[in-house]
Amino acid sequence: MNHPHLPHKLRIGILVTETTSPSLAQQHGDMFSMFQQVFHQTSAIGEGQLILDLVRFNVLDDPPQYPSTHDLDSGHYDGLVITGSTKNAHDDDPWIHTLMSFIQQLQQHPLDRKVPLVGICFGHQIIARALGGVCERNPHGWEFGPTLVRLTDQGRSYFGSKHTMCLNQIHQDHVPFLPPGFIRLATTEPHTSIQAMVSADGRCLSIQGHPEISCAATTTFLDILAPQIPDAVVQDARDRLQQHAGSMDDLWLAEKILLFFCRHLHTRTTLCISPSL
Repeated sequence: MNHPHLPHKLRIGILVTETTSPSLAQQHGDMFSMFQQVFHQTSAIGEGQLILDLVRFNVLDDPPQYPSTHDLDSGHYDGLVITGSTKNAHDDDPWIHTLMSFIQQLQQHPLDRKVPLVGICFGHQIIARALGGVCERNPHGWEFGPTLVRLTDQGRSYFGSKHTMCLNQIHQDHVPFLPPGFIRLATTEPHTSIQAMVSADGRCLSIQGHPEISCAATTTFLDILAPQIPDAVVQDARDRLQQHAGSMDDLWLAEKILLFFCRHLHTRTTLCISPSL
């Protein structure tokens, strides 16, 4: 990443919401290591290198791991990421309600002390549910493998430079409508209306697709989940995994996420969607 005025170091808390299967972890690492890989790859692009300090929090543990209130209030973390999960964001397990309470408390902080938050897949869905929206089964079924996601007018203004992005999808749930105070950035309508959204205060960004999961890892996910998925969807996903393996926008989106965290370090004020990252 070679951008003027970027900080030298960025500390990001990764809230891990998945216990990765041994077969997947052995081949591709767990959710935390997948984010490590894509963020470190992105930070090393260009002449200037951004040093990343990624801190793991296992929210499924008993007791669950979360950043302390002191660390959040004191600016110890420059950003937080809620990962994807094979769990359902619309379930009512105690750890899911604990995570929703954490999201709600985080968003109630004064703007100048609100830690920027990113949600991916399950993270996108749980943010929507926690902040007044809905997550539910998608009546259109699974969305799996490399998928062309269209940026809305607001999304093109927010991200800049692209009209579409190709990301791996692994989900059968969706956010059917925006929670209060959010703006839609991307869509795959008619399948999934809300593929990305940002809060009006600019401090919360969520994305349905996976910049952190490579096509190789998506293939392994597909092998594991295939018994739960219609055969036609499985075959279509396998075909697209072969066709699009070299044309994904993983690093492009990962860079946008890091820039989302970086730019808040310089302002600590309201950032609406008008400036491009």
